[in-house]
Amino acid sequence: MVAPVPMTLDLSSLISSNIMADQKEVVKDIEAAPVDTPKKQGARDWDGEIAENFTGGVVPLTDDPETAALTWRTVILGSLWALFLSIFNTIFSFRTNAFSLPTAVATLLSYPMGIFLAKVLPRAKFLGLSFNPGAFTIKEHILIAIIAGTAGGKPYGIYNVTAQYFERAMNNKEVTLWNSLAWIFCSQFIGYGLSGLCRRFLVKPKSMLWPGVLPNIALFNSFHNVNTFTDENAYKGGMSKYSVFWLSAGAMGLWHFLPNFFVTSLTSVALLCLISKDKNINFLASTRVNEGVGILGISFDWSVITTYYNPMTIPIWATLNYAFMLSFWGWIITPIIYYTNPYNSPALVGPYTWRDTSNNNTRTPFGILNRQLIYNKNGKSIKVDSTSLLDKQYNLNQTFYDNNKPFFLTASFSTNYFTSFINLGAILSHIGLWYGKDLMKQVKDLLQNKRLDEGQKDIHNELMKAYNDIPEWMYGVYLVGMFIIVSIVTQVTPFKLPIWGPIFGFIIALIYVVPIGILTAVSGYTPGLNIITQMIMGFILPGRTIENMVFKSYGYNIMIQALDLTSDLKLGHYMHIDPRAMVFAQGLGTFFGVVCNTGATFFVMDSMKTLLYTDPKWSYTSVQTFLNAGGIWGAISPYRFFIASHYWFFIPIGVPLGMLLPFIPWLLNKAFPSKYWYLINIPILTAFQGGQGRDAAHVVTPLIVGLITNYWLFNKHKPFWTKYNFVIAVGFDVGIAITTIICAILVNANAELFSITGPQQADYGTYYCRGETYESVSNP
Repeated sequence: MVAPVPMTLDLSSLISSNIMADQKEVVKDIEAAPVDTPKKQGARDWDGEIAENFTGGVVPLTDDPETAALTWRTVILGSLWALFLSIFNTIFSFRTNAFSLPTAVATLLSYPMGIFLAKVLPRAKFLGLSFNPGAFTIKEHILIAIIAGTAGGKPYGIYNVTAQYFERAMNNKEVTLWNSLAWIFCSQFIGYGLSGLCRRFLVKPKSMLWPGVLPNIALFNSFHNVNTFTDENAYKGGMSKYSVFWLSAGAMGLWHFLPNFFVTSLTSVALLCLISKDKNINFLASTRVNEGVGILGISFDWSVITTYYNPMTIPIWATLNYAFMLSFWGWIITPIIYYTNPYNSPALVGPYTWRDTSNNNTRTPFGILNRQLIYNKNGKSIKVDSTSLLDKQYNLNQTFYDNNKPFFLTASFSTNYFTSFINLGAILSHIGLWYGKDLMKQVKDLLQNKRLDEGQKDIHNELMKAYNDIPEWMYGVYLVGMFIIVSIVTQVTPFKLPIWGPIFGFIIALIYVVPIGILTAVSGYTPGLNIITQMIMGFILPGRTIENMVFKSYGYNIMIQALDLTSDLKLGHYMHIDPRAMVFAQGLGTFFGVVCNTGATFFVMDSMKTLLYTDPKWSYTSVQTFLNAGGIWGAISPYRFFIASHYWFFIPIGVPLGMLLPFIPWLLNKAFPSKYWYLINIPILTAFQGGQGRDAAHVVTPLIVGLITNYWLFNKHKPFWTKYNFVIAVGFDVGIAITTIICAILVNANAELFSITGPQQADYGTYYCRGETYESVSNP
């Protein structure tokens, strides 16, 4: 273990200390500055209060502009980790149970590597960058993580490449490495322009918290021994943050071996099944994957606890919204739909059976409740491939469709789709009602070319004035150039769109990027545009699978890439890194990701065919899922699946309902003014994702963790929370990542699992929910 680099006192550090002393006076001046004109507080002001409480003592309030950031040391280490993570994660994404190395691995291991290079590299410059400016700095460390992170994530557009090129999919040999590189390049890089134009809305306002970056900030601060405390929030005594990080990572890493390898029943525990003998209660309480809805189920597996969100890193109001959403739609609405059968669905027979010990062990079958599959008129699941629903060109097989229609969904999956349509309307309505006036002012400032931080009194904005920023007009010009490239690529390559496709997809992303960005920034919740992009293209071009998949990737990836880049910019804003260095690091990582991900994908499809065709551990499920979605929305089309079926009301009722629901808390706030009404967040409350093939134990335990950390500790022991909460949170994530990698290696090596709690089946110990006993399952 490498200890944190101590602070050294020399002339430069003395100058830096004087700079920081001056900056502390700036903080006091900002806090003491009178409000120009009193005004009624709104959501943006209340978000600002929450952000101040969350970041105080976590984010540094001083900066030394002379601290080295973009150096050859940064480029070398960042490039090495970009190459490794992008290639490794791409290859292992083809596994049945795909796993990837998180950016945290690069963050951890690049620290001792940076210290080593600080000792061996020459003190020379090349092309204006220093090889070794001295001690390895926190800003260099952050930029290395940015390069590695932007490269390590799999580009969403790569699914189009695999779906169209792979022999077991569309087998379109017009797809080549070179036109694939062109498609991935433009779909990955166009988001930069939108991200740059969003800085005014999503980065500069102090109310834009971005809770997801705070654990990373705590990690970097702990490694580089950065003091972020003031006299008011300092926790006296206790272990260092650096030591607590390693302690929490080690403890969680060791613990995770139990639910992940040895005691798999700890992954999810169905409490009601342990106390009830009623078959219906046991069925609904089952936490098994694709089985029940897990009513009151708990989990001792941190990866399951954080399935939807990390309760240690988001505000408690967001945790309460998540808990209510999951329990309302999952525990109440889904069972009601299952038992009342409003869609006149046939019996969707599934694997769940109840063993009645009081009646000669007779077994009662239950229908499928919680699974993402399509079923025909006879209740049998169908495959979305060229042997059934699709023809050889992967468009609709009309004969098969006519023989099997109408199609049905499970109760949980149908609820998922319905809430998705509600969510699309709720996002725009919620943001418009609570943030509309502020957004209109910011748009006006943008059109008048005012400063990015116009009217934003914030210490971080003041500190960032020491650096030259990239003007908005440059992002605008870049965006126009990339749009022209996208338009050409989608006409001359197999990744085709109608001539109007690129502009239409961009308009959708433009409408939603700021509203979704605000939701992400204040709550940590990020809805996607994959539903709306597929739905719109499915209505316009029914039966066209390729165009549907390309439009989905293009429209969705513009927004999600822009928000990922904006999140990085907020990290750089908090840590006071030159914006030009941030964008260079992002661009370098994205370039490596484009080249390495695309090259590695072709390597797997061309050189690992035998493994993919014969080994069940390499069944490329993520590719199949993407292709299935293209078949549903492209081949069948939304009209056939929703309008002309039992689910006809999803679209005409769901979207308008979503537009209307946010008016309820907004009008209540008008009648009974309170800063808490806006915390009833309808977009989160309608973000249900059922039938996802996950353990259904993600309500109770996350709620308990959130109440302990971000309510009790936050309110009763704030100095302790400030010093340790995010360090422990990121330590848990790192421990989980390391153990998951080790377990994957052990399983791949066919290591025998040893269970001390019950049979090693894929039910995680929920055999007791089916009236079974250990003996009956062990000796069927």
